[in-house]
Amino acid sequence: MIGASVASAFIGTGKTDYTFPNGTQGYSTHNNNRSLNLSPSIGWFLNSNSVAGLSLLVNSSYQKTWNESSGTTYKEDRNRNTDFGAGVFYRYYLSVASNLKPYAHVYVNGGSGITKTDGFSYQTTYNQTYSGKSSDRFFYNLGINAGLTKMLNAYTGLEGFVGYVYSHSKFTTLTKSVTNLNGTESTSEFQPTQSFSGNGLNIGIAFQVFLDQKRKRIKMP
Repeated sequence: MIGASVASAFIGTGKTDYTFPNGTQGYSTHNNNRSLNLSPSIGWFLNSNSVAGLSLLVNSSYQKTWNESSGTTYKEDRNRNTDFGAGVFYRYYLSVASNLKPYAHVYVNGGSGITKTDGFSYQTTYNQTYSGKSSDRFFYNLGINAGLTKMLNAYTGLEGFVGYVYSHSKFTTLTKSVTNLNGTESTSEFQPTQSFSGNGLNIGIAFQVFLDQKRKRIKMP
């Protein structure tokens, strides 16, 4: 069983307007987001219902957030994240008697990646720019999906699935900052460590190819 799934693909934009009473000047917060998660996999049937296999994981995401007032951007933050990993999975088909094959799918994967951040903040007497890059990044995911395979023919199937995933990541980011306060410039470095644990809903589609292992004998003349 050879396939690839798009576990999540997202592109979005948003805007939040802040207004205040008594003539106080308001501002707007904008954001752009996009992410793509690809998971090619290969599995071997242990019997007619059970499949065990390996998978690869490539995840890319980008987020940009900025604040503006009277058409002037005075704060902006950008985050770029790229992850590469590998994992194992086990799938059990509840039924294989028809072209619609429901299944349960459990998996674990892990890996490493790179996170890059940069941005700026400008005020009347103060401005700051910064940039950072992660090191020692590590992540893992544990999940279970319920899905349905629709066989398009004897060898190919289109799938839809929904499930639960627990995710954990940890990394350290070396960030360099340049600050100008009333004409005096200073440079600083800081190195925070971020640890994240969370629960999520996993929804996606996949395409599978089922290869026939049986070999036909050919009569020689």
